[in-house]
Amino acid sequence: MIKKLMGCIEAIAATAIVVTTLFSGVTGGLSVNAAEVTDKPAYYFEDDDTMNKNGVKYVMDKEDSAAFKEYFGYFDDDDSRQMNIFHEDTTVRIDADKSAYSIDDILNVYVDAYQLSRDESGKLVFSMKGRSARGERNVFMLSKMGFDPQNMLIKWEKTGDKKGIYVFDKMTFSGAYNSKSPDGKFQTESLKESSYTEKETVDIDFLKVTIKYKDSEDKECYVGAIMMPDYMTDKTVLHLTKASDEKSDDVTDNTYTFDAADKDTQVVDSEMFASILKENETKDVVIKSNNNVTFTFAKGTMKSVEGKNEYDFSTIINETYADTMPSYVTKDNFVAQVKFNYSGQLPATASIRIPVGTNYAGTTLYYSLMNDDGTFAGTQAVVVDEEGYMTVKQVHCSEYVITKEAPSLKDTEVTSPVEDTEVSSAETVETPQTSDGYKVYVYASCIIMILAGVVICREVKRTNA
Repeated sequence: MIKKLMGCIEAIAATAIVVTTLFSGVTGGLSVNAAEVTDKPAYYFEDDDTMNKNGVKYVMDKEDSAAFKEYFGYFDDDDSRQMNIFHEDTTVRIDADKSAYSIDDILNVYVDAYQLSRDESGKLVFSMKGRSARGERNVFMLSKMGFDPQNMLIKWEKTGDKKGIYVFDKMTFSGAYNSKSPDGKFQTESLKESSYTEKETVDIDFLKVTIKYKDSEDKECYVGAIMMPDYMTDKTVLHLTKASDEKSDDVTDNTYTFDAADKDTQVVDSEMFASILKENETKDVVIKSNNNVTFTFAKGTMKSVEGKNEYDFSTIINETYADTMPSYVTKDNFVAQVKFNYSGQLPATASIRIPVGTNYAGTTLYYSLMNDDGTFAGTQAVVVDEEGYMTVKQVHCSEYVITKEAPSLKDTEVTSPVEDTEVSSAETVETPQTSDGYKVYVYASCIIMILAGVVICREVKRTNA
């Protein structure tokens, strides 16, 4: 029975793809697709200024938006490449006065959960992982996310005598916001493929909220909005770019993103690297790696490194202090150790974004090259952004340490020349070398004493004469 029902659901979804061919663009501050274009949108979505906070938008590149359009019939106009980002306090509702159709025209409301991946060519692959619905067909598969029939834009209101009517209501996202794995990925519950009743927890990327309604000619139509929680913006395979400019529809046209984060290896072979070099001729290149680390190379700067046939962009980030750390890294000062599996010259100067945690947001941390002889070099002072990332610049890769305060040397230690790093958010920190300063002081004192002795001897001889 459930398998048949799921088949029916997939058929409905396929119908939605066919029917939804005309679009109303951005409605009520949300990027929304609709099946009809009138003086009013079919249903006017709006929120309490809780989505896309502070005017910050996330837009996807044209290849990804084209994949959405192909799959959903979505993102047809220049403004709708924006991804709707919701937060824990986000609510969405429908304004009846601004909508072309009424509550009586609604047949169903769905919340579908989707997982994204990429095929060998890099094209997006969509997998539906669950559905919650109310209306004609009630299928409840997203209970872990909090989307029960009472939390989906409409609710049943009793009118007395065991009667009732549907009315518009707020849809809240606090339950969905908290449905995440220990590593911070959006999750839901879904029936196992070979089971009628057994559920499993699966990672997902976004939700599609859809209203099925009948139009003035009694045809079935759909209007919906695609939404993603803010904590997924750096964990999805989507190529998203943060932008605050209102005209952000072309912001990603000047950026090429190579996503290696979910691959078995982050090693780029010579063939793929040649393709990346070609993109870099006209675009900035962003390489997403494991541990949520990203490398950004400015347009036109990249070139092959002599002797390198492949480039490993993976990292190891160790947040546990070890007693084997050099003496200039104390337990109280230690934040993390970053080891790049690539060693040596990079294809160009890279801006590398490294996660350190939102608990450090707004504070200054220090990023230093760890030399093999137990000393350090090239310390960068960097202010951590609001998302808990620090961005450093470097042209070489090796092993680095992040500390709360600028590291300092003992008298017996000497720093190496700065070779691997460049200044990022602040000037490179100069570390005083107290042993050299003390020697200079002693030498100067000796010279002064000798000169004074010579003068005294001359005065004594002159007096005796």
